[in-house]
This record gives sequence, C-alpha cells and structure tokens, in this order.
Amino acid sequence: MSYQMKLVKGIKGVNESVDPELLQDGVLTAMENMVLDVIEGVPTARQRFKPYGSSQAGAIQSLDEVSVNGVDYLLSCINGTLYKSQNGIGSWTAVKTGLNTAARLRTASFNQQVICTNGVDPLFITDLVNNFNLSLPRPDVTGITITTSATGGKMTDQSNYMYVFVFMASDGSLGIPSQPFLGFGGASYTTAGGGSNQSSVSLSGLPTTTDPRIGQLWIFRTEANKMDFFFLASLPIGTTTFTDTFADTALDLATTLQIVNTPNSALYILVHKDRVFLANITKTPATFPTYPYVQENPSNPNAYLLPIQYNSATGLTPNSAYQYGVTYVLADGTETAMSLGPIFTSAASPNLGAQVQVAMPLVPSTPGSNTYVAGNPSITAMKLYRTKAGGGTFYLLHTFQSADWIPLVNASLYPKPLVGYNDTADDSTLTQSYTGLATLTLNSAIIWSEAEQIQQFNDLNIQNVSPDDGDPITGIVDDNDGILIFKQSSIFKLYTTGVQPSGLFKVVPNIGCDQPNSLIGISGQTFFASKNQLYVYANGMVDPMPISQNLRNTFNSITSWNSVTFSEVYQYVIWDVSIGTDNYLLILDLKSKDFARWYKWKVTPGSFILERQIGNDKGLLIIAGNDGGTTKLGVLDTTGATTTDSWSSLNYVPIQRVKTKTFSDGGVGLMRPRKFWLNRDKNGLSFTCYLESPDNNAVASILDSGLLNATDTFKQITDGMTNPIYIANRLFFDFIGSGLTAFRSLLFEYTPIQRGSRA
Repeated sequence: MSYQMKLVKGIKGVNESVDPELLQDGVLTAMENMVLDVIEGVPTARQRFKPYGSSQAGAIQSLDEVSVNGVDYLLSCINGTLYKSQNGIGSWTAVKTGLNTAARLRTASFNQQVICTNGVDPLFITDLVNNFNLSLPRPDVTGITITTSATGGKMTDQSNYMYVFVFMASDGSLGIPSQPFLGFGGASYTTAGGGSNQSSVSLSGLPTTTDPRIGQLWIFRTEANKMDFFFLASLPIGTTTFTDTFADTALDLATTLQIVNTPNSALYILVHKDRVFLANITKTPATFPTYPYVQENPSNPNAYLLPIQYNSATGLTPNSAYQYGVTYVLADGTETAMSLGPIFTSAASPNLGAQVQVAMPLVPSTPGSNTYVAGNPSITAMKLYRTKAGGGTFYLLHTFQSADWIPLVNASLYPKPLVGYNDTADDSTLTQSYTGLATLTLNSAIIWSEAEQIQQFNDLNIQNVSPDDGDPITGIVDDNDGILIFKQSSIFKLYTTGVQPSGLFKVVPNIGCDQPNSLIGISGQTFFASKNQLYVYANGMVDPMPISQNLRNTFNSITSWNSVTFSEVYQYVIWDVSIGTDNYLLILDLKSKDFARWYKWKVTPGSFILERQIGNDKGLLIIAGNDGGTTKLGVLDTTGATTTDSWSSLNYVPIQRVKTKTFSDGGVGLMRPRKFWLNRDKNGLSFTCYLESPDNNAVASILDSGLLNATDTFKQITDGMTNPIYIANRLFFDFIGSGLTAFRSLLFEYTPIQRGSRA
C-alpha cells in the first residue's frame, strides 16, 4: 500500500475562529509566546522579560514617561502616590501623595510641565518638584479698603463703580475672577465731586498670592453706573495699592471679563495645537459673571437685597436678624454660588412684609445678538433665598423667570433691569434650603484651554457632545486637523483648523469605543475596542474596519483591558489584557500590512505595557505589574540570554505553543503513522508533539527531549507513533512546551487504511 504525507511550512499567521479544516496549510489555529517576524514564516519563541529599575511597595495605577528640563523620567501612580524614576532606572521618588488609590491616572506634557487627571481628584500640574491645582487661585477682596477724592482724576462725579480682580500667570492664563468689589465712595457709595468730573478712587489692601505661577494682578472696572467690566490696569504681583483716576473712555472696551471655570477633574486629557483638551469632566458652575450682582450698603434705601419693610398680616418675625441671597439657575438645572445681601434686623411691628429688589444684569453676548443674563445664554432663571429669624440656613422664597425682569428703580442711575418681590412668608413656611454649589458630572462634554494658556478654561469653550444619547465619552485622540471624540456607541470629530476649535460632526454613528484602555492613535490610524472586537479607523473610512476576527475566541474571553502601547522598534501595537486570572499581551504586527498577523503572549503578572520613546533607553519595551503587593518593572531582554520571565518573583517560564490546522483525507477511515520529521530549534528544555484526532480525541504524543540547544535539526521519530492505528478523517498537530524555540516545518508520513482492510 502506498504512503501519504502531510507537510506544514511557511506559516502565514493564526486563525482560531473558523473551521480549522478550511484554513490554508500555512495558517495555525493557535500560537502562543511566539512571533513570526524574526524569520519570515517561522514561529519563533518570544524574548523574555528581565528586571528593570527599582520596585516600589503598592499596586500600580499608571505608567508613563516624560521629559522635564532635559531629564527623562518614568512616572507611575502607585497606591495613590505619583512617583518619578529618573531615566527609569533610578529609585522611585514621591511627587504627589493623597491621590485616589483606585482611579487610573492619565497625563499630558506641555512646556516642561505635566498635567495630571484621574477623574476624581482635582486636576493638577507639576514640574515633578512643585505641584499646583491646574486652576489658578481666585483673588480675595475682603481686605480691600477704599478712599474717594473729588480731585486728582477723571472719573464721573456722584457715580457708582465696581471692580473685579484677576490673577494672571506667566503663560498669559487668567484665573477665576474675584467677587465684584463695590468701589463706591462716601456714605452714599458714590464718587465724590460736585460736577467737574475730576474724581478718583484709591484702593489699598489689594489681593496678592505666593503662587509662583502668578506674575500680574489684572483690574477690571465698570463704566459709571453700569455693570459690564472692562480692562483697567495690570499691576505686578505684590502691589498693594492702586489709585484709579481714569475716565470711562480710558477703559479697554475690547478686553472684557471672561468666564473662567477650570473643571474639577476629567477622565481623559490631550494636548493638541498648544491647547489642553479635557473630556468626560466634572465641574462646579462658574461663579462669575454667572454670579448675581448685589449692592450691600445699608445706608442706601434702594440697596439690592436690603428690603423696604412694611406692615403685613404675615411675614418676618419682629426684632430678628435676617439675610437675603440670590443665585442664577443654569440650563442644566444647577445653581451658581450665592450672592448675599447684608444682615439686617426686622422692625418691631407685629408682622412685617419686605419688598426686596435684585439686579438682573442683562448684556448682549455679541453686538446685535439676543440679550442674556450676564452675557451667558445658559442662565435661565434666578432664585431668591432668605434665612429664618436668627438663622444661617437659606431657604427658597421665589424663582424669577425672564418675564419677571422689569426695571423698578431710576433707570438713569441703575440702567440694568431689576426685579422686585414682596416677601410675606412666615419662617414656618420655608422648607426648601440652598444646598450649595453642585458638582456637575458632564460625561458627554469636552472643554479646551486657550492657546498656549493651558491653565485658562473659559466656560464658552465647553462643548456637549450629543448628551441626550446618554452615552459617555470614552477617550479623545489627536487626528491632525481635529480631535476624534469616542463615545461608547459613536465617534465624533471636533475640527481645530480655525482660531478656535469649531465644527463638531458625528463621523461614525453606530460604533464607538467601550474600552477606554484599548484606545490609541498611531500615525493617522486609531485602534479601539468595541463589544470584544478591535477596530481601526482613519480619515477616508466610512466605517471602522474590524481587525481581530482571527482571534475572536481570545477577544471574546477578555475580562479587562489594562493598557496599550505602540512599539516603534518592532512596529507592534500591544494591548495588555486579562483573561480570567491570567494576563496576556495581544500584539498586532503592523509589518504584515493587512492587520492579520497577531501574537499572543502570556505574561505574569502584567497590567501596564510601555515602549520608551525618549532618552537613552528609547525602544525598550517595559512591562509593569503588581507582584505580591509590590510594583515591579521588567524589560524585554533583547540578548536572548534568559529562558524565564525573571522580572517578578514568580519567575514565569513561558510555554510556547504551535497548533496546526485540521487535515482531512475524505474517504480515508483509518491510518497507521509511519514516520515523523520535525525541523525545529530548541533549547535545553523539552516540548511535546501531540497528534490528535478530534473525532474521538485520540492522542499520540512524542516528547522531544533530545539534543540540547539543537538548531535547524531534522529529528526522525520512528517510535511511539508507528504501531497504533487511528481514525484518520481529521488530524492536527499540537506542539506545547518551553523547549520549542523555532518551528520550521513538519513532515508526517502515514499509511491510509480503508475500513475492513489490513495494513
């Protein structure tokens, strides 16, 4: 009877997801801890990881690299502390403590500084020595005193002026404005003078700060008897006095006060075209100018929030201390900080009503546009609050809508509309208290800083990305002429080709990224995971292209996505994932050009993977993980000198595996193996070759423990497989063991036996 042979050589890739009988001979159904790019077509054992740098107690939460002032560092958040390691090989030195111990820390570098966010703690910026909240401090105006004069200036006599102070950083960023300071002179809170318009106002006790980022104090002022603020002067930080002599015509009407409101935190961060972009943010409503103006002068009978009392059947308790406050209501239903009127004592009458007047500053957002409260279209209403007798808690009295905004006082002196309210409420009827500033979770929002002013985030620079779909932003990627914004079920693009980012478009309606730690952009291509499938998306694509079909079984088994990196040296995209209790690196070899060549490495413990892109260690592939409560790092050993992953105490011995397709012989029912040749490389360890028939799970095995460190050796096996007879309509070969370092080819010779025949 004639012999037949099966030949396997020239491996092209792996496909574990289809009927193995349909595959080409050169396609494997499994390949672990091996690569194909060392010798084309030859599965070769991967290199091992050896110790790198120093260990640090605690569980790792992040791993990044930065360059600050010409020195390269690894950065890692470990058990709530941000550490740095100079050049990656020095000991770990704490940069910032007290961070959340569970949240993933993400970083972005700009101008020798690192901006850090984790979605929980306040955003901060560091040069790895000094740390600051990203938001600049707000000037404190409580220590300012004023002196007015009828001479020495050009201010309008007998007029009201207000001031606001803002700190300015060395990069030009403006901080949060102070509360409006009511710089009115004399008992009537107006400038002095008898009509010659030569008044001046002296301010002392100006706000200052020890924050080294701050270089200037900017002063904004209103025109006489108006409420819109314009730039007046800039003073060196530390200046404590200023005399205002300027006429209204000297104000810089082109430089208006901006609504600065840095988010509290964000899940995702990106530096693009000298701006910092933050997405999926938490923030507190802006306190100015979305902050009601309040005049607090008890001697002025028309002072806002100081009521005119009158007899009423119900109302205030006699001879008791009271106070009013007002807030703005934003479109999302949240409220701003409260502006307070003065504490006053009610009269002795048995029952008192109170007429309260409140300013509603209406200003156009742009010339000729609709008029909005404080120039902000997001303000929809204003709420009036009052304390109970002698109490400090504020309770809601009334909500003013736009129809209530009517002028009640002299329009020449107070040109902005006021609203009035007659308060006849007994204390017992007040039940709804003011709860303070709410922290908003805007998981569909993105906000950006001013160009090169990375600490200034204006409220008008926030963009809500289809918030009604309930779909959170899961990542942002630089896309050259814009920002790709990934949500769980869609992709948007914000274009950044103009002076300000503008033009938000949904570019992919039905596929998004549901695994934030899978997202990475590489040279115009973005890779991401959605519903246990990996995709690539680039300009010109109508829809993202799926690329992980060949490893569908593996991807369906992933229990967590831990990190991703791009290896420029190897041209790999590498994902660190968990499958059950095991960690794997899933590697896409971009050299294959068709996204079809994948490698699967088991690594223990693992969780973060990073290829160094800077410094003397550029190109080193680093793995990091939690080894028994200690963070340890390993580096891929390019010398090939080690046979184990020795970077952790587990000292894991990688097990190589190569599994062929299933071969079918159609009508052949039985076969008798005769000879088996294997062209392989091996080290001093052994491996086993299994001949398997999935029809009845019959297994024949050969242990290859022959020549140590054999290279390119044909090994003829004539024992162990020559006597048995097997059902032979489907067969495959499975090589498993730490000794297999290269699989070149196999040749299997057998005798086919028809049922009922003798061989």
